[in-house]
Amino acid sequence: MMTKKYTANTIQDAMNLAKMELGDNITLIDKKEVRKSGIRGIFSKKDIELTIGWEKKDNLEQKDLKREIEQLKSIINNMGFDNKNDNDIDKICKNLLNLDLNQEIVEFIKADLQEMKFNGIDTSKNLVESLKKKIKIENQAINGKIALVGPPGVGKTTTIAKLAAKLVFEENKKVGVITIDTYRIGAVEQLKIYTDIMNIPFKGVISPDEMELALDEMKDCDVVLIDTTGRGYKNSMQILEIKNLIDKAETDNIHLVLNCTTRESDTKAIIDSYRNVNFKSLIITKLDETITYGSIFNIMNYAQKPISYITTGQNVPDDIIKPNEDKIIRLLLGVESI
Repeated sequence: MMTKKYTANTIQDAMNLAKMELGDNITLIDKKEVRKSGIRGIFSKKDIELTIGWEKKDNLEQKDLKREIEQLKSIINNMGFDNKNDNDIDKICKNLLNLDLNQEIVEFIKADLQEMKFNGIDTSKNLVESLKKKIKIENQAINGKIALVGPPGVGKTTTIAKLAAKLVFEENKKVGVITIDTYRIGAVEQLKIYTDIMNIPFKGVISPDEMELALDEMKDCDVVLIDTTGRGYKNSMQILEIKNLIDKAETDNIHLVLNCTTRESDTKAIIDSYRNVNFKSLIITKLDETITYGSIFNIMNYAQKPISYITTGQNVPDDIIKPNEDKIIRLLLGVESI
């Protein structure tokens, strides 16, 4: 077990700091009162120092790779694959449709599997390779000015907090947060609480001039995360207003945030309405609210943009994952769940 000390005004504040950095799987080993250093410490209230223990996680993908490959083969076989049966591919495709993959993607996979079978390739193995052709992952590290856009209620504000915490505590980066979403008092207060805990700068802006001033104040930050007002796909003028503010920021990347449980026709309309904002990648949220994950493929396929993150709940900073191809396939085929 590894240990680390956290000091704050109260036990709860110290625990919050520990959880923000290490997650929920921590153990309180010791607690004591300590004085602040220097002359001021003589006259001020004592702080609380906690000694926290946690287990360093192994790389589960490497550790469990053999087991997961066997699980994938088992699931694919259960989906109906049998090299001796001419109807096997149709059966697999029917199962893929039941996993909420749309018809266009299933037809692509069907053609791919038929070609593999014709060439005598082990199709049970290459179903995974076929699925990978429909996956795009954003591997670029977060740096510079980053904006999150999307409709209301998809979790942009919470995602900003998760990203900020990971950048501060895991990557030791200097982070600032700006919100355009000043209309929702709750969103401003929520971000203010998180940024205060992380001791990072936070500003709310409503105009291009205020955006310029806020960015100037945060010019020493490695990363500036910009939260935006949620706008539905029918509000084209309001989306344009967001674009104007983001353009003023001269962002390095824009992520479109989408709820994986949204109806596919609505998701397509949202993607189309935000194309003029020039988003470069996708963050797909609320995977904890569904039991099938075909929508991840459908969103990537229609947007033709890579995924940068997926989110799996409300906990900050734990419930956000930078996925890889295998992770997404395991979710789709039921090897893994949220």
